[in-house]
Amino acid sequence: MKRLKTGIALLSSVFILGACVTYDFDAVKSMDTKGSAFNKALHGEYVRLSSLEMAETDWSDAGFFNEKAHAAGMGGMVGPQMMSGRSIPADKVAEMTKARADLVGALKAGAGAKPGAAARAQAGFDCWMQEQEENFQPEDIAACKKYFMAAMKELGGAPAMKKKKVPGPFTVYFGLGSSALDDAAFATVANAYDKLRWAKLSGAMIQAHTDTSGSNILNAKLSAARMDTVAKLLGEFGLAAANISKSAYGENKPAVKTADGVVEAKNRRVVITLK
Repeated sequence: MKRLKTGIALLSSVFILGACVTYDFDAVKSMDTKGSAFNKALHGEYVRLSSLEMAETDWSDAGFFNEKAHAAGMGGMVGPQMMSGRSIPADKVAEMTKARADLVGALKAGAGAKPGAAARAQAGFDCWMQEQEENFQPEDIAACKKYFMAAMKELGGAPAMKKKKVPGPFTVYFGLGSSALDDAAFATVANAYDKLRWAKLSGAMIQAHTDTSGSNILNAKLSAARMDTVAKLLGEFGLAAANISKSAYGENKPAVKTADGVVEAKNRRVVITLK
């Protein structure tokens, strides 16, 4: 909200010209509000937004929010701004259209029961639209969106966020009694790292295992060696050691349950889980 516009000098009283009506900012702020608890809360929210824009000499948006504050204070039906009311960047239209639809649904269901949260959600959305149209103050866009989302959560109508699908897990297989990586194993580790970068994740969990052939003591050491081999390669690719968690289980957590002393290729493995 830090846009500076060419403008008018600030006089002792500031007026914004509406449709055939002149609204005094101070008069709107101090007016006796009418209507529901939602109207009264909405009046306060739009007064707040108007004041913020006044402080930045953004008279156009200050006047816009001031008029909405006046209408809400008069007890009128004041809804969230229509998508057509702003020039939203093309890559944000779908997200904001969905957010507005969620808001309208939440207002119908919860404006009466939770008027404060409903008013914050509506004002937050209008603030988000205004900042997104300007599209050059990412902190302000994020702040308005966060304000909107917090109020929507309180209303019980927060837009559903799709959980990011994490690639994997990736299983690296080893030869009998070996902690060395063959070509296939190397490729699996490389693929895991590529997917980590693609998904913009920051870490990996490594869990190392053996089959039941050999003694418990030797298998514990062997699984630790396999664990370190995979961790070292991920480090060489570029994953910081601090972002790698490691566990070596020996023969205690087989993928395929077998009797003791059984050679089983599927149990000689390291599992990489991205996070």
